[in-house]
Amino acid sequence: MKNYPGAKGISGHLQQIVSLIPKCDVFVEAMAGSAVISDYISGRGTTVVTNDYDASLPVESHLHYRDLVAKYDCEGSLKTVFYFDPPYLMATRSYQGKLYLHDWNDQDHADFLTMVRAVKSDCMISHYSCKLYDDALQGWRKYSYSAMTRAGKRTECVYMNFVEPLELLTCSVVGINRTDRQQIKRKVARLIAKIQALPIQHQQGIITAIQQKFHQNQ
Repeated sequence: MKNYPGAKGISGHLQQIVSLIPKCDVFVEAMAGSAVISDYISGRGTTVVTNDYDASLPVESHLHYRDLVAKYDCEGSLKTVFYFDPPYLMATRSYQGKLYLHDWNDQDHADFLTMVRAVKSDCMISHYSCKLYDDALQGWRKYSYSAMTRAGKRTECVYMNFVEPLELLTCSVVGINRTDRQQIKRKVARLIAKIQALPIQHQQGIITAIQQKFHQNQ
């Protein structure tokens, strides 16, 4: 469903967003649209909850985002990550017409931002950088990247209420672009080859040391 308005399946979006998701027990795509993020990370040992209040696609639930947050925010000892991809603020869009069954006005955005600041779990929000979101989400980490949209190349942002994680949900698409991702894969392959060329005791010692180092920093 790459043609769904605002879909993140267009080249450049999916990889950038997935590479920011910290390891978690539950991942909630609260405004799924085409649900490409959920589709990509499903089957990776994390419970994926896909929701589309627009009700235009066959997803797991059609709850209002407030109900979804009330249901999954800090559920027991499980680590939950919410990903929100709301209809972008009208003033930031290249196309000013109605795109969604339940499009948002300025008050809808203000209400959403008030709510999301109170969420205890880790949150990620996709949007164009703008004064309303920058002001409301002061103190949140903001990651910017360039990607194609229906109107051409735009700078997209992901706002996050958590520090850069030491452990990601998946490292399969880490990198700022395709070239960077290919370079990282080659570096990893060379490093693995070097370790594999060592005696088995040396391999085990190196792997154990790496695991202990990163476990201590978590």
